[in-house]
Amino acid sequence: MRHFVFVADTHLYPRVWDSVPEIEGDSYRAFDQVVDHALRTSASALVIGGDVFDRTPTSDAMKYWLATVSKLKARDIPVYAIQGQHGKTSNGIPWHEVSDGCQDIHAKIIEILPGTGLKLFALERMSASLLQAHLAELAEPRYADIRILVLHQLARGTVPEIQGAECWDFDPAWVPPQIKLVLMGDLHEPREVLSRDSRIIYNGSTVLKAISETDEKSFLDVREDLSVKRIPLTTRIFKRVSIFAPEHLTAVLRTMDDLPAGAVVYVRYDPRVEDVEAKVRVACKERKLIPMFRTVITVQEEVGTPVEIPEKVTLSGCLGLIVDREKDANLFGLSQELLANESPSEAIEGFKKRIVGECGYSKSN
Repeated sequence: MRHFVFVADTHLYPRVWDSVPEIEGDSYRAFDQVVDHALRTSASALVIGGDVFDRTPTSDAMKYWLATVSKLKARDIPVYAIQGQHGKTSNGIPWHEVSDGCQDIHAKIIEILPGTGLKLFALERMSASLLQAHLAELAEPRYADIRILVLHQLARGTVPEIQGAECWDFDPAWVPPQIKLVLMGDLHEPREVLSRDSRIIYNGSTVLKAISETDEKSFLDVREDLSVKRIPLTTRIFKRVSIFAPEHLTAVLRTMDDLPAGAVVYVRYDPRVEDVEAKVRVACKERKLIPMFRTVITVQEEVGTPVEIPEKVTLSGCLGLIVDREKDANLFGLSQELLANESPSEAIEGFKKRIVGECGYSKSN
């Protein structure tokens, strides 16, 4: 049965983790697996649902992109893509279209499997109000044969509320009934959203962008009958450990023997445990592992639950333990505004106006 490949949030960039330069090339290796699958299975197309690049691409990232897309072009496998919010250009010409093997498909209808009549429509990242208007237009008879929709948005229910403001920009109820499959980018978790008439599936990112993300990365293989198979990716191992007592350090050093070269050891530790960083670094160097550290101080409440406090206790520092700055940028920003503003109500109202007005987010009823 004929098929095409869908992927999103590839975030192509030499080093996705700026703070750890040793973690290099992960986004390339993940995308290589997607392309290899498309070539090996003779896919009819590769569709990318936004955030092709992590930011304005470096010369290295662009060189990689051009060389990789040329492999698909040589096998007559077209690449279609939309823009997300990362690396979006100001002049309207998407970076991914620098390659003549890739076509931007914003607001276009594509017969995704030529000769089958299976049609796909895509929209790049936009405000909620504009998206709702576009999707309402799709309900018109001239679009009646579209079965697949590609978006780069946050669906309602996938992110938490902030002070009564729901931080989503896509309501599944907006999808017209003739569309049976919605392929999504933006959310980095692989997830399927409940909908009355269609399957709404997030591919998830192909590379780890925050330590709180799932390590299980994948892409989608979509068949002519609209069945979808999730294809797992082989990615760098991130081993998360906590060291709050000397015996924890001993146990962690012992488990490092089982890790392959290039794995990351992410260590949360209490600095009152002696020589943690020094011993872990030596062990990592011997085993060709990559260390990452986060310092916390643990205290014991009466109920026996560990409480984490930054080494230098500040409200801003405590905030960093609760909110992931990379993954929950809006919540982190609101929290910082609350800390900096003498009037919490003014900070909240200003944040809500900015989110609802500028970003097109919707308010909760």
